[in-house]
Amino acid sequence: MAEQISDLLKNITDDVKTIVRGEIDLAKAEIMPKAKNLGIGGGLFAAAGVMAVFALTHLMTAAGFGLAVAYSGGEFSAGPAWGFLTIGGAFLILAAVTALIGLSRVRRATRNGMAPAAAIEQATTTVDSAKAALVRGREQAEADAAARRQQKSVETWVGADTL
Repeated sequence: MAEQISDLLKNITDDVKTIVRGEIDLAKAEIMPKAKNLGIGGGLFAAAGVMAVFALTHLMTAAGFGLAVAYSGGEFSAGPAWGFLTIGGAFLILAAVTALIGLSRVRRATRNGMAPAAAIEQATTTVDSAKAALVRGREQAEADAAARRQQKSVETWVGADTL
């Protein structure tokens, strides 16, 4: 009897380990795409920031050339100022587009929250099933104990009658 109980406990322990590993794998599988999108979104935001700094540098250089043309009375060509202004504007547009793509990735990752919803639902179902199985097991054990008590009382009663 004790050997059967130890085997049952070992089987239960192994089953619980398997279930927990499965739940962890499900949570990982659900979180990985979200984390990937967040990482890509963060990288795109960083790239947009770098491009914005480049744009600011070019726009400030264009302003410097523009002031040089204005103060020189037209002796300097305005071509470099227009060139830096164009490149600065292009960097500004690229920074905005990159930031919008990054924002889209972050929103996609956080659309339904960061929690692994399917894993949580599965874990809740598993816990509910385990609770129900424990209740059924306890009821069965109580029924078996009651049957043994009744059998014992019948044997005692029959045994007393035959003496």
